[in-house]
Amino acid sequence: MLSHPHHGSPAALAAIIGGPLLFLCGTAVFKWLAHTRAWPPLSHLLGIALLLVLGVLSIVLHLSPLLATGACVAVLLLVAVWESCVLR
Repeated sequence: MLSHPHHGSPAALAAIIGGPLLFLCGTAVFKWLAHTRAWPPLSHLLGIALLLVLGVLSIVLHLSPLLATGACVAVLLLVAVWESCVLR
């Protein structure tokens, strides 16, 4: 992403978006099982949904890797702030 921030292949976009998606899925499953809730945290489910939408949009709209990375960071920040507010 750093060497070619404006030209990305679908494989590069899949790696950029897939990493945070895998992280949120794993964290959601861990918190779901560790806290014995009926559902995983809503913040994580929303983040997963947003990353899936971002993945589809990045392929359809041919987003640059730099823009896709920025959008992933925004989604992860949203999840982190939401969870921080809920835990207080």
